[in-house]
Amino acid sequence: MAGRTLWGVAAHADEEPSVADPLIGTLNNSAAYMGMRFGGVLLGNGSKPGDVLNDSEALARAKTFFSREAPLARFPHEK
Repeated sequence: MAGRTLWGVAAHADEEPSVADPLIGTLNNSAAYMGMRFGGVLLGNGSKPGDVLNDSEALARAKTFFSREAPLARFPHEK
């Protein structure tokens, strides 16, 4: 997996995006452990199928989410 890019795409049911921080940290650390790049996490808000389609900010971010170059993942103590 080294050299590849790890991207996260998830839906959450809370209006506060910081509730996803543990998920983002875990994915970053997993990518760092495996020598991967980490492209971040695209979060959408919703609790049932189709809800995320009402999250206009997430839909806007989705248009360019995979187009940027992802940096090599690093553990927090290495930054």
